Amino acid sequence: MKTTPRKKKKKRNIMAIGLLIYVGIIAFVAYPKYKEKGDFSEYFLTIGVTLTAIIILWFLQRFREKYREKMNNNDKNNTTKSNAD
Repeated sequence: MKTTPRKKKKKRNIMAIGLLIYVGIIAFVAYPKYKEKGDFSEYFLTIGVTLTAIIILWFLQRFREKYREKMNNNDKNNTTKSNAD
């Protein structure tokens, strides 16, 4: 069963949204600890690095999907040309 490009985009977006929700919950839970400590630099640095990683993963998935589509199209074109010979 092949997945359509629309389903792939949906899967990529659902994963990114799920990770963002996870980061939001963890940030909410960790906030009182850092508020009590008074050192917010570590708190915001951790959140920033995590958000950056999520964005990079999203773009890597996007690149990978486009590359796969390109390779699949090339394979289809090569097989039709070889069948025509």
